[in-house]
Amino acid sequence: MAKNRNHELNDALMKLKQYVAPEGHLIVSAIEARGWLIDSIDDKAIFDDDAKFISNALALDHSSHFFVVSVFDLFHEKLPRTFPFTSNAEGVEKFQDEQWFELNLSDCIMFAPTLKGFILRPGVVADTYIVGEKEFVLTAIGQ
Repeated sequence: MAKNRNHELNDALMKLKQYVAPEGHLIVSAIEARGWLIDSIDDKAIFDDDAKFISNALALDHSSHFFVVSVFDLFHEKLPRTFPFTSNAEGVEKFQDEQWFELNLSDCIMFAPTLKGFILRPGVVADTYIVGEKEFVLTAIGQ
């Protein structure tokens, strides 16, 4: 089972490179070609209802964990470091606490290995992008 999970995780990392540029912006044409939607929230802080909605989207595949990877690592490391968090609001909020300060100052991507969608969270205060299948995006924005 772990071997399949690692394969699924590595496959998701490769696919993410199709939708996010090394500079940390979305590749809109590739996202649209897949038939995915893009929405945003107007901050990088994800707490309370935003954390609940995003965790619900990340858990649509019934996964117990989601992963975070920095955009820099995704493009510059042979084996990008991924960090698992529990697929609930507490996991989304935990990822943003002081223990993860360095990761929080980087552009990063939150995703589940089945890749129904992902969250592109900036390292600076700016919009956080929600990208994915219609159900993923609507769930992540609380609709």
